[in-house]
Amino acid sequence: MSSRRHPLTTRAPGLDTSRDAAERLREQARMERFASALDLSDDAVFLIDRASMTYLEVNQGACRLLGVTQEELIRRRPNETSPALGDLDDLGKLYDAVIAQAPRTQTSELVVHPSNGLPCICEVRRKAIQQAGRWVIVATLRDITEHKRAMARMLEAEEEIRSKVVELTRSNQELEQFAYITSHDLSEPLRAVASYTQLLERRYSHQFDSDARDFMAFIVEGAQRMRAMMDALLVYSRAGRREMARRPVALDRTLDDVLEHLAPVIQRSGATVEREPLPSILGDAVAMAQVFQNLIGNALAFHAEGRAPHVKVCARDEGAEWVVEVQDNGIGIEPQYFQRIFLIFQKLHARDRSEGAGIGLAVCKKVVERHGGRISVASELGRGTTFAICLPKLP
Repeated sequence: MSSRRHPLTTRAPGLDTSRDAAERLREQARMERFASALDLSDDAVFLIDRASMTYLEVNQGACRLLGVTQEELIRRRPNETSPALGDLDDLGKLYDAVIAQAPRTQTSELVVHPSNGLPCICEVRRKAIQQAGRWVIVATLRDITEHKRAMARMLEAEEEIRSKVVELTRSNQELEQFAYITSHDLSEPLRAVASYTQLLERRYSHQFDSDARDFMAFIVEGAQRMRAMMDALLVYSRAGRREMARRPVALDRTLDDVLEHLAPVIQRSGATVEREPLPSILGDAVAMAQVFQNLIGNALAFHAEGRAPHVKVCARDEGAEWVVEVQDNGIGIEPQYFQRIFLIFQKLHARDRSEGAGIGLAVCKKVVERHGGRISVASELGRGTTFAICLPKLP
């Protein structure tokens, strides 16, 4: 601030008593401290006399913002800060609105044109106070140009992400539709190939040598395997296309249905299934039954030789979500396959050990993700496997 006598402390002419002089000195000291405090602010601060429409004081932040000296700035009119402020009459009306709102603060944005640089965007806060019987406008300006640019970049990035999400969603829908149509339409020709090859073998096998009969057996086996894969692809595409019924699902009841369906397999394998109370979630009971059936079915299929399968289904509260676990004492999975097992048509075992097409865990992953959750695996070769399903809690 300048060292000149502060305009707010100016007195009308008259005789000074010693008390008046002391009071005036205290007021002047107070205002000088106030002026020093203003200079500590990084914001530009202006004190404007509404009556004369002149600056009473400006701080160093104002000088830095506008690129002028304090003396030059004091001689300017307040409307010269930006063309957007209009003439003095326009600015006076704006100040009158601020006075009408006193003691509340008015906030807006203003494009400022410094003398030594490019225009910048400022956040303007104005407040009216009364001092010595007159209205004074206190205006602070903060350069928010970089903030605005950062916000614009962020909004642009968000828009780009939204666009890519829309494009990816459309692409996934098209792929799912293609998989559905392909698997559905190819199943019938494959069935026909297998059927007519078997018919050919039955009717004319006496005319074929052993090599020809082997070739026909390969054709039938290949067609049946291909049809099984098409059926599996159909199941997988339906898991993504099927409209899910969003309603409260008691997972205990869902597990009851699955265990009843798997009862013959459990009995044949001599397995034991241990269970703890499970929560209710918002989702689709049929889809969640598919998840339990695939996980428990795998646990029953891939058990260690000479050891009866033991499966445990439990849940724990993790704050905003439930974690449902399916644990087994089976043959386990090596860590390098933890991601691969969730891909479609990925099988770690020979066909004589696994009859499926390799889509069970891929379907589990798709169903869980459509419920807003995620699935992961922890395993050690020869010591069993744990699948963890994280699901949002009921709202």
